[in-house]
Amino acid sequence: MFFTRKNSVQIAIYYLSETINRGDVMKGNRDLADVIGIGLPQLREAMAILKTRGIIQIEHGKKKIVISDPLGSEEHY
Repeated sequence: MFFTRKNSVQIAIYYLSETINRGDVMKGNRDLADVIGIGLPQLREAMAILKTRGIIQIEHGKKKIVISDPLGSEEHY
């Protein structure tokens, strides 16, 4: 299946929203991109969107942490 950049970002956000829970420490970007089946640039864009929405916390040199329930509030979508 061929994914556009926009589709890939949407797929990543959907996948992560369905598989992560508050308090989870997320895998590295390469591992996540491989599992989802998208490129690193698309995964990074999805992560930036999730960070902006207050779902994950990203700090340089540390693991990404889920700080909000991704499906618990409609305000994220």
